[in-house]
Amino acid sequence: MRTVTWRCTLALMVLLCVVSVDAAQARSRFRPMPGHDDILEDRASGTYPHAHCQLRVPLARDLPAPLTTEAHGDLLRKTFITRATMESAGIDLTHVRIADGWRTWLWRERAVPVRLADDNLFSVKVNWPQPDGTLRADPTEIFRLPALEAYPLYHWSPWQRAQHVRTGEHVEYQAMQGASAEVPAPAPQHPFELRCRTVLSPHIAVPAEAEDANIDAGEDGHAAAPRGR
Repeated sequence: MRTVTWRCTLALMVLLCVVSVDAAQARSRFRPMPGHDDILEDRASGTYPHAHCQLRVPLARDLPAPLTTEAHGDLLRKTFITRATMESAGIDLTHVRIADGWRTWLWRERAVPVRLADDNLFSVKVNWPQPDGTLRADPTEIFRLPALEAYPLYHWSPWQRAQHVRTGEHVEYQAMQGASAEVPAPAPQHPFELRCRTVLSPHIAVPAEAEDANIDAGEDGHAAAPRGR
């Protein structure tokens, strides 16, 4: 009985996700690329939307050092959550900018159709290795991601702190289901912050960092100078 209920719940979540994406596509400047429903293109220019998000945390926040170990992998867990899926957000922890009292990482991805809606989530959790080989987890901080067209192209959304802070073993799955927190938790003393924007690229796939002029592009869509690195 539990198996049937779980399958029905998952099927309903997928259906709701499809309906939400279809409605957003109908009024969007972006459309699925002909023959490729999972690739968006700009109706006017034929270029491709990429989503950029910056994740930052105050230097005052204690973090494991190093953030990646052979035994446990990345100790800073970053998860992209839709109504029906969860996957690791592709942030390279070795590419960090330290300035003005913050550590800042950049998450770049090809904007998939579900990002047209505003019900996607991003979660971050710090794991601490223990002497017995287990991990102790800080509370998970969960952010709502803005829709691709929530702000003009190349304009950053305001910095935001997590809308939800939770503890427990299945936090991301509960968030995907829209379930109430298993254990609500107070916000940490030095919380993470997130902001996002949408850029246009002539490339379907996200290019290498050194070749991506959009990283340094201003609100007019042009980089101040070549990256050259």
